[in-house]
Amino acid sequence: MKTMDFVSLVLGIVGFLVFGIGMSMCLIKEWGMFKPGVVVIAVGIALLIALLALRWKLAGCPAVHVNGRLLFKVLYDAAGVLVFGGGMSLALAMNKLVPGMALSLIGIVMLLGLIPMTMGLK
Repeated sequence: MKTMDFVSLVLGIVGFLVFGIGMSMCLIKEWGMFKPGVVVIAVGIALLIALLALRWKLAGCPAVHVNGRLLFKVLYDAAGVLVFGGGMSLALAMNKLVPGMALSLIGIVMLLGLIPMTMGLK
């Protein structure tokens, strides 16, 4: 295993664990730790951003150039994740299984649309 892959593995695991603990702190009302949970979430996000920057630097890639196409992909991705998450919330939290599954399926199809959008069809 390359050093870059090992460092990415460790930082990724730690970043997602810290992020998940912070989400639990925020969302479980019995704990009463919303404000500290937000701080822990911010630390998890900072670790994940550091992972991306470090991985990018170790791979020797050039800087990312933001253009209209990249911005559209990011906004489309965010919309797909929100549609999927909304459907899951309907199904799991509001006990509206059929509309929630339908909305989640639409979100999955939207996210699957990212594959040809980024990689292209051959």
